Amino acid sequence: TLGRELDELTARERSDLERIAERQRDAAELARETLDELSERGRQMSQVDPAKGEAMSEAARQGREGGLQESLEQASEQIAQNQTGGATQNQDEAIEALEQMLEELDNAGKNKDSALRRMLASVIESIEALIARQQREIANLARARGENDYSGLDAAMIRLDQNTLGVLAQVREGPGELRPVADLLEEASGAQREAIGLLRADEIVADGVSFAEDNSLRLLTEAKAEAEKIDEQAQDREQDRLRAELRQAYRETLEEQVALSAESSAMLGVELTRRQRAGVRAMGARQRTLRERLQTLLDEVEGLGDSLMFALAHEQLDALMASASGTLGDGRVDRAVLLNQSMSIQTLQMLVEALGQPEQEEQDFEEGGGGGGGGGQGQQPKQPLVPPMGELILLRSMQAQIAQLTRRAHEGDERASGMDTRTLSQMQRRLGERALELIEQLNQGPGEGVQTPVDTPVEIEPSQIEPEEVQP
Repeated sequence: TLGRELDELTARERSDLERIAERQRDAAELARETLDELSERGRQMSQVDPAKGEAMSEAARQGREGGLQESLEQASEQIAQNQTGGATQNQDEAIEALEQMLEELDNAGKNKDSALRRMLASVIESIEALIARQQREIANLARARGENDYSGLDAAMIRLDQNTLGVLAQVREGPGELRPVADLLEEASGAQREAIGLLRADEIVADGVSFAEDNSLRLLTEAKAEAEKIDEQAQDREQDRLRAELRQAYRETLEEQVALSAESSAMLGVELTRRQRAGVRAMGARQRTLRERLQTLLDEVEGLGDSLMFALAHEQLDALMASASGTLGDGRVDRAVLLNQSMSIQTLQMLVEALGQPEQEEQDFEEGGGGGGGGGQGQQPKQPLVPPMGELILLRSMQAQIAQLTRRAHEGDERASGMDTRTLSQMQRRLGERALELIEQLNQGPGEGVQTPVDTPVEIEPSQIEPEEVQP
């Protein structure tokens, strides 16, 4: 029906258009209801979780200002008139408005966890001070029992209880995730008040006071452990979001590199015209942009440069893309360019794979060494952006890549044309050095959960990487 007037369509075609337009009108009405409901839920949520409530209200505002409902309504009218070009534009605008709403809601999760972790840092520090104070009072009680002089102990415990109630008030003002911490602090305050009552009795029963204060210490320690667990969960969510964003950035770069490699391949062996040579130079600029994008990721994503294998992969990508962009920038395409682009594709594919490990596999790997540690030993060390399983998978893939290139070069395969033995030797040496560093790091890793013998071999499957079959 494209390009035809409405009166030029058959009855069946007009009926089909009206049916599509009706579905589009239903979508517009659903969008209106969704925005209204999101606004209402935002107002309700603001009473219990101000950050999340504000994010939901802001997402609804973004949807309205982005013209979500209006775009869908206009699209339905244009479809009914067979104006499919205008309808497509309005549908694209509706999609953009929805993406803005989703981004706003996603940012709410980031902001919420960031605020939660800031609050937890303060709460954990305060509970540690309560624990230290309770430990001192337990020591003071032991000395008092030996001297049979309990004067002043009740006043000290009163101050401890007041401080505990102060921390409890702070926790109760926080989000609902902190409810278990609040419950434990409330119980600890109850144990402290029990000790105060016993210390103020006419006849002091030291065993009873000792039991109550020991109970207070236990509950404070559990409250601290619970706060640390919540903090670790929030940190994990932050890291998961960051890994997903990083993986998407690698995937987008991979897709552009695949397209650029295909365009370069089409120019190989062609006697270029002036216009084609200009096009090749433009490819060089695009290749340089990809290289700069990856460098920006390495510089700006917190923790990425700390990954031994990812840093090495970026180092390799930088060299490969610099060489390819240089030759393309000169208006030339040769087999070395195609090899560098092919290796860039492989390496980007490895990075995407290394960040895509199922959470359960990673947990099984970390728990395999019996690590994890008990509670009450301070906050858990910050988990790396790239988990150990991802590091090892990338190591294996990079070793497979070198093995594959070595075999092809030995066999005279044109896909390894331009790769000399000196370069391969340097790549193998650098990878071997990083592998030893990685194994040493894993042996000494946080939580002492990974015990990998230094002489453990890395299983290599050279045939697993075939860039010609890559489907980004």
